[in-house]
Amino acid sequence: MKLKDKVVLITASTRGIGLACVKECSKEGAIVYMAARNLEAAKENADNLVSQGYKVKYVYNDASKPESFISMIEDVIKDSGRIDVLVNNFGTSKPGQDLDFSNTDTEFFLDTVNINLRSVFAGSKEAVKYMAKQGGGSIINISSVGGLVPDISQVAYGTSKAAINYLTKLIAAHEVTRLANQEAQQIVMKAEQRATEIKIATKKYLDEKLSNVADVLARTYSEINENKKGL
Repeated sequence: MKLKDKVVLITASTRGIGLACVKECSKEGAIVYMAARNLEAAKENADNLVSQGYKVKYVYNDASKPESFISMIEDVIKDSGRIDVLVNNFGTSKPGQDLDFSNTDTEFFLDTVNINLRSVFAGSKEAVKYMAKQGGGSIINISSVGGLVPDISQVAYGTSKAAINYLTKLIAAHEVTRLANQEAQQIVMKAEQRATEIKIATKKYLDEKLSNVADVLARTYSEINENKKGL
């Protein structure tokens, strides 16, 4: 099993892509947490999978409430002590309002971009703190072809997914830089430690040599005095 005993948290996971991710990760041996606003639906799905022998639990998350992105991570940490994988699956839009550039309401556009982008940024930022402490982890952001290829409609959804693509690369670059700096600091610390060890060893060596020289001089001085007495 590829994910045996790994702790996986998946947002918007009571149906569609999210629920499919829950099932597949469960089959690979993961301990899966379903993050959902509808806890009844989450419980029903979790109970069904648990009855099949899988390890599935659920936590509360409402994308319209920023604080719930922090609480869902904290709930997982409290229960399992770690988080190995975060799947940011949430994404929303309203096709009837998400039209082309000219006909989409500005406030609707900004609200859609805000909630979709925040769902990735807020959850990832909180998860990374724990992943860094435990030595690693994975973040998977579910995007869309609409974030790569412009469409004549769904301007808000497509823009939010394009931003998520960029954010995904940014998070990766940030973590690579952090790890590189961390390794550099460890190398410097080891070098400083080694320099200190060499300094101590050198001092000990010189002290021993100087002590031996002092002994030789003392014996020589004593012998000279004895010879003088015999004259």
